[in-house]
Amino acid sequence: QRTAEDLDGFMNKVRTGASVSNEEILGFAKLFNDELTLDNISRPRLVSMCKYMGIKSYGTDAYLRYMLRSKLRWIKSDDRMIQGEGVESLSESELRAACRERGMLGLLSVEEMRQQLKDWLDLSLNHSVPSSLLILSRAFLLSSKLRPEEAVQATLSSLPDEVVDSVGISALPREDALADRRRKLEYLQMQEELIKEEAEKEEEQQERLKKENKLDVKDHTLHEMKAATAQEAQELAKE
Repeated sequence: QRTAEDLDGFMNKVRTGASVSNEEILGFAKLFNDELTLDNISRPRLVSMCKYMGIKSYGTDAYLRYMLRSKLRWIKSDDRMIQGEGVESLSESELRAACRERGMLGLLSVEEMRQQLKDWLDLSLNHSVPSSLLILSRAFLLSSKLRPEEAVQATLSSLPDEVVDSVGISALPREDALADRRRKLEYLQMQEELIKEEAEKEEEQQERLKKENKLDVKDHTLHEMKAATAQEAQELAKE
């Protein structure tokens, strides 16, 4: 059974460019579930994921996470359906749409798109690599000629400490039970702080929207008053 220390060792290797096997990459990748990843990545990454998946990237962080979770759940369901029917059963337009929804290039030949989708399905369903990691790995696949597993490795190495720590604390045990309990308590306290910050940001945005709406109403009222005054002036001039 893997421990948090094993994860620390693996992350140290991928971040320093040391050699790791595909088995290690895929074994640790499946621990980074969509919830943990989405909850702990920065807004720029959330926006990038939205753009890759064709989701409008405006709104609060909480809204973007909600939209991404919904889309990722839909994609996982679609993955199972495509695997059941076979990639070859998709028409060219269906194949292109499936690739684009997963952040992949839809401008390749039919055979290249089929291979892209087969690679995705293999990692998603056969190796249980979370869809959020696969979407984030698109940036590395588009910018270089990496194999899918290498792109996942590059994605893992680029993840912030908050994501790695959350996986180490919530998904893996530590060899030292006392230290494990202490870290879990620290993690829960950190999560409470993040939730509080998120709520404050949400409240600030709502207040800003209310003020903007009030200004719009005032501008509209002022415009109507000016129009009415101008009309009265014209009528008086006629008299």
